[in-house]
Amino acid sequence: MKTKFLAQMVMAIVLLSTSACKENLLDKSPYGVQTDDSYFKSADDLSKTLTAAYSYMNTSGFPPAEAAIWAIGDVGSDDANKGGGPSTNQPGIYEISLGQAKTTNSMVSLYWSNLYAMIAACNLILDKQSVVSGDAADIKKIANQAKFLRAYGYYGLVTNFGDVPMPLTYLDPAKVTLSRSSKADVWTQIEKDLTDASALPTKSGWGAANDGRATSGAALALLGKAYMFQKKYTQAEATLKKVIDEGSYSLVADYGAIFRKASGDNNSPESIFDIKHKTNTGNIPGEGSFIYYFLMPNDAAIGGTGYDEPTDELVKEFEKGDPRAIYSISFKGDVYPNGATTYTQNNSTASVSGRTNRKYFVVPAEKTSPTLFDEAKSNHIIRYAEVLLLYAEALNENGKASDALTWLNKVRQRARTTPATDPQRISTSYDLTYTGTLLPDVTTTDQTALRTAIWHEQRVELALEGHRREYLIRTGRLAQRLAAAKSIAVLDSKFEKLPIPQTEIDLSNGKIIQNEGY
Repeated sequence: MKTKFLAQMVMAIVLLSTSACKENLLDKSPYGVQTDDSYFKSADDLSKTLTAAYSYMNTSGFPPAEAAIWAIGDVGSDDANKGGGPSTNQPGIYEISLGQAKTTNSMVSLYWSNLYAMIAACNLILDKQSVVSGDAADIKKIANQAKFLRAYGYYGLVTNFGDVPMPLTYLDPAKVTLSRSSKADVWTQIEKDLTDASALPTKSGWGAANDGRATSGAALALLGKAYMFQKKYTQAEATLKKVIDEGSYSLVADYGAIFRKASGDNNSPESIFDIKHKTNTGNIPGEGSFIYYFLMPNDAAIGGTGYDEPTDELVKEFEKGDPRAIYSISFKGDVYPNGATTYTQNNSTASVSGRTNRKYFVVPAEKTSPTLFDEAKSNHIIRYAEVLLLYAEALNENGKASDALTWLNKVRQRARTTPATDPQRISTSYDLTYTGTLLPDVTTTDQTALRTAIWHEQRVELALEGHRREYLIRTGRLAQRLAAAKSIAVLDSKFEKLPIPQTEIDLSNGKIIQNEGY
């Protein structure tokens, strides 16, 4: 991860992490960023503000900003329980786990505030792009990255909150009068921003020195997801096909390698957009990954806090013998060798089941630093496998079941040829035996049956990567699935939307109206 682009993020992260607690994020200056006209003179000044915008994806604190991805996306679904000890330990995550987030929920506020802070930095860039000097092509690339990040922010907001305030220019704190924009208007803006951002360089066009920047493929992939969420299947099919035809991405042969530091985090051909981290940075919060500490098993010897505990429902979803189960989930009794020393996962205090998220667990043999903030563990936001499965889903919804099978079965084929032995651990707690053919190709062309097969594949392929809640909301299944997985007798469908943080409502002087039912 020692790239030019990531190195530029250090100063922005320091400024972000040492700032005071956030207030109303709709009217706050991006931390560490100058906003007056006299500051913006060159493309380099825009670039520094862009660095700050990217940095809002991995700012630190306790919990770190990235924690909201799994705390909402995994724990707020049928894939994971809170874990991490008693309900009083991170009660905000516990509320989300039960589908009962309050208007004062700290994790919901963290998610909201960081996305709006990123959007504010992007708006500032787009406001100032016309007044700075420099190469026009460079300025355009900076602006299009800002549009990608702004769209990413609004995507997270509209899918989780519904109608949301949508500032498109940098706001004077003394003149904020925003109310909520309709979902339709937000989606229209997301589509516009991502269409513009699709003019960015490809992954190879940026080069290794810029690993971590938004690309044309990332913009098209997110645009395809936006179309899928709106059930615009014709547009989704065409857009996702562009990502495939670009030729920048491929499936990694070994599924487990995607989540190992040495292979999965080194500009993997499957990575379309990641939150990148560095190591050996002097324990700077936000530079190295802090998220792994939350998801480690919470053993005395291994460390960690044991959050994001996989549910019984998720374990049962994996077909017999599917190797993805052991690369997604760590089980009680698993042994992690580290030279002459071995570590056994006990989970004596944090997890009822003894299970934890394997994908973001930095195993003892991989650790490069004894400090919390200093691991180069990337967080995969969009992978090529997700694009293939969304493309298969779009094809099926468009009445092209035979074509959909081709792309669905590419993902299954990779899974069945993945080694069934994790080279980084000894696991005897999970039974990988099976009868017949391992993960046979899906053959049905019945639209309903194929839809179910694709939804199943999306769940097991993307397990514990923070996507599940979004997928359940998109397909109208969140209330049903959350209630079934967590034995919740009655789950009000209102909880399919998160509550607007009460502090934002109070500070808006009545302009922002709370979601119904809260």
